[in-house]
Order: sequence, then C-alpha cells, then structure tokens
Amino acid sequence: MKRLLLTLLLLQVPAFAHSIWIEPGPADALVVRFGDLRVVHEESPGRLDTLLQSAANGLDENFTATPAAVRLESAWLRLLGARAGQPALFQAQLAVYRAENRPAVLYTYYARWHAGTARPRTPALTLDILPEETPGRFRVFFRGEPVAGVKVYRHGDQHNEEALLTDAGGFVNVPVQPGLNLVTAHHNEALRGYAGGVAHDRIGHLAALSWLQPE
Repeated sequence: MKRLLLTLLLLQVPAFAHSIWIEPGPADALVVRFGDLRVVHEESPGRLDTLLQSAANGLDENFTATPAAVRLESAWLRLLGARAGQPALFQAQLAVYRAENRPAVLYTYYARWHAGTARPRTPALTLDILPEETPGRFRVFFRGEPVAGVKVYRHGDQHNEEALLTDAGGFVNVPVQPGLNLVTAHHNEALRGYAGGVAHDRIGHLAALSWLQPE
C-alpha cells in the first residue's frame, strides 16, 4: 500500500498555533486542511495559498520516492491519486518565525493519516504519533525514539479540548469518538541552524494523527 509523503516550504505567516492534518475529501480523496479542526479552516484565497510553495513525493512499501501531484482548491490541498483507504504522510515547514526578545523558531508540521487495520510499526516522521493495538492508546516518537513528557492534544468540538503528557515509554491514552479524530503533539527542540538563509534558535515540531473511528 502506497504512502504519500509531502514536503512543503511555506511562506512566513503567524499560523503556528494552527494544525495541519489529513482527512477524507470528496469522492474518497484525501485532502490536507490547515487551521483548527472544528473552529476555523484557512481557505483560498488566503493563508491556504501558502501551501502552493511545495514539492511532493510518494513513497511505496520500499520507501522508493516517486513524484506526487497536489492541487490547491478553495478549502484544502487535494492529494491527487491518494485515497481515504490508504495511509498518508505529510510534512510542512514554515519560514523562520522571529518575534522581538524571543528565540527565533523554525516551525515544522508533520501529519499522518491512519487507515485500514494494519498498524505502522516504525515512525516515518521526525515527530510521529503511532496508534497502538488498543483503541485510544498511542505512542509518540521523536527522531526515531519514544519520547516522554510530550504534550498531546485531543481535538474535538472545542479547540485543544484535552491536553495530556506522554509517559516514560512515550505512551499516552486519549479518548476517541466516532467519526473524524485528530490528535496532535508538540515538542520544542533547542537546535540552532538555518532555513532559507535565516538563522533559528530552536525548532518547534508539531505532529498530527487523524483517522476515522467507526461507530
């Protein structure tokens, strides 16, 4: 089953409080949304247009990359050729965000769409949320290793409805509900470097896991 990995370089916009996630769109397609799950969605024309600054690759079972097309539409970014019944991965990076008297931060978003009964066994994103066999149990990985003390948010009818922390093994239990579910994790890394010729003091990693929970 083919996985889809998208790497995007975004314009600098003050949208780091938002989430980027994958969900089913029309005709069994997969689309990328930008905003808050049930509060506000960025649209085009508007901030969603920044997602056009993109380069895309598909990954098969052997992680062999092939070009993957995306298309900007009024409410989302459509993943052409992807279907709701297949898993997908997405990665987006904003330009370095600088505020007066605060560290410069490079915000990087990661999104995983989980579909089917097979569970991913190993992480595929720098900050990744993997579902465990028990419904509502997840494990968070950072740079390939389980990570403790990461903030995990359950998004529901209200923005950031619940905030939890991963335990010593990187595990966390999050209540699930029928329909579309979204869980996000935030982790700050004190790592200096450059992106697009601009220096940063740290990296803000933001991961999302979304899926359809049966009734």
